[in-house]
This record gives sequence, C-alpha cells and structure tokens, in this order.
Amino acid sequence: MANLPTITMTPMPEFGYEPLEAIKSGNKTHTLRMHWLKAGLYEVVCNKKRTGVVIKVKRSYGLLMNEYLTDEFAQNDGFPDSKSLQEALWRFYRQVPPVMWCVYFDFVSTGDA
Repeated sequence: MANLPTITMTPMPEFGYEPLEAIKSGNKTHTLRMHWLKAGLYEVVCNKKRTGVVIKVKRSYGLLMNEYLTDEFAQNDGFPDSKSLQEALWRFYRQVPPVMWCVYFDFVSTGDA
C-alpha cells in the first residue's frame, strides 16, 4: 500500500466528524475536496499517518454551495448537520468555497487482511 496515492481525511470530533469508522462501516461514500480526484485506489491518511484504509474513487463532480450545505448532504458526509460542515470547512480551508468537488468512492480494505 505504500505505493498508493493518498487522500487526507482529518477527524474533527468537535464537529462530530470521524471519517475512518464511517468509511469502514459503509456509511461514508463521498467526501468534499477543493479539487477533483481521478478514479483509482487511494489510501486514507489521518493526522499525517497512513491508516491502511483503502478506497476506490469512482468519480468526482462539482457542487455549488447551496447543493453541499444542506443537512442531508452533511449527514451523508459524516457531519451532524450543515452548520457543522460549514464550520469545519471554515476551519480547514479558511473559507466556505462557492464550489467544491464531491468525490464518490467505495471502501476496499483496511490492509489488515
């Protein structure tokens, strides 16, 4: 797995966001990014450490702020509500971007097997 490209997903428990467990349980199947990602395998990095969790990116497409700042989208992304998602984006990017890329993926493995 050391040869796989990585994707960072930073846990933010103060906003109710714990991506690794949500990915492994199948409850998280997309993430927001400032840039699109090409299809393929990626290893998830948390807190600057490789996790062994491998995902397969299927597609990326742009979403306007009014499309991704909804409670439904936020909850599907692992946040309790759109306010938490908005606060996390502000903390992470120092802005709430008018357009973000939604990256859809499938969970592949934890690297344990």
